[in-house]
Amino acid sequence: MVCIARFLRDEEAVSSHEYAVILALIVLALMGTVHAMGTRHGGLWADIMAYLRAAGFLK
Repeated sequence: MVCIARFLRDEEAVSSHEYAVILALIVLALMGTVHAMGTRHGGLWADIMAYLRAAGFLK
């Protein structure tokens, strides 16, 4: 915990904090997008898997 507190107080690492926040926001946006597409298009992917299994590409 002391190392984390020292890192957060270090003024030289301000840009790394900003990059970490930006990265976290990008990851959250990607997770939200993937989740929304997954729930909205879940039936489509199930149909594709059924067609591939019927054609013998998947077992």
